Amino acid sequence: MFSHPPPGTPIDASVSSNDFFEDVKHLVSDVKTLKERNETLQNRVDQLESDRETLNQKHGVQQTQFDLQNEKFTLSQSDMERLKKEIEEARMSITQQKQEIERSAQKIVLQNQLISQLKTQLQQQNEMISGLTTRTEREKKTNEEERTSTKQQPKTQINSAQSTNVIEAKVVCAGGRDTGQSYILRYYTYTFAYFYETSIEVDGKKVNLTLWDTAGTEEYDQLRPFSYESADVFMLFFSVISEESFKRIETFWIPDISEYLNDCPVVLVGTHSDARASPPDGVTLVSKEQAEQLVEKLKLFGYVECSATTKEGLPEAFEAAARAALRKALSGDASTCGTCSKGGCGCEIM
Repeated sequence: MFSHPPPGTPIDASVSSNDFFEDVKHLVSDVKTLKERNETLQNRVDQLESDRETLNQKHGVQQTQFDLQNEKFTLSQSDMERLKKEIEEARMSITQQKQEIERSAQKIVLQNQLISQLKTQLQQQNEMISGLTTRTEREKKTNEEERTSTKQQPKTQINSAQSTNVIEAKVVCAGGRDTGQSYILRYYTYTFAYFYETSIEVDGKKVNLTLWDTAGTEEYDQLRPFSYESADVFMLFFSVISEESFKRIETFWIPDISEYLNDCPVVLVGTHSDARASPPDGVTLVSKEQAEQLVEKLKLFGYVECSATTKEGLPEAFEAAARAALRKALSGDASTCGTCSKGGCGCEIM
């Protein structure tokens, strides 16, 4: 390659023109080479610029894709939250449906129990109607004239008590469902029916009691009065642990039987007497004094307490009914208690 002499170097005149041209030729060649290198470098620069632009475009595409993916991820997160919420709502809905199904199942059980109760009540009604029909027909045939005579002359009894040692008496038992009167009748007579029979000797007289168990529920309001006809004694039951059942004696049961009372004595019976020894929590018991005051106020035959659980007082309760039937048969005076011979005295028969 041609090299220039340093500045200030004198020109050697001895240099031939051929060498000079040779140097120029090399110089031109060097310039050409430099231009080619420059073009190559420029092309390289252009290529790099193009690559950079391409990379920038790729980066832009990738950034766009990343942004799209990020957006999708954000949407996915939102969808997940929404799905979680929907799943939770679905679970709550399923829980509510299960609870509804359980309630429906309970309703079905209750309905089945109600249907069973209604079937039992229908059977009771049929038996009651059958018994009433039989008794009514028998009484119409054998006692119509005698009952008419009894209404006109109260002291002449249909049972002819003065001339016989056996008294026949129909005793109607009434009270609310919570009094337990049916259990008392079953435990005392050791039978399961709707008509019970027992015999009790009172003052040398044998008293045959036919005990009629009545239902205190509203569905029997139309049928129950049929059992009141031709009654000789009424036994009205209430529970000493239920003030409501005690109040209903005066507000419901006395008005309910009033049309059929005539000269029939009424024995007031307080059940669940065993609760006096251990009263249930939060329960106010009906006192004996309250019951005796009601007997005196309504001029009932008397008052007795008993318990189907302990059997305490059961004989006394039905002995009171037998004594009332005997007193009615002998004297026709329904308001005499047989203990003190005073009407509506409020004596407690124990």
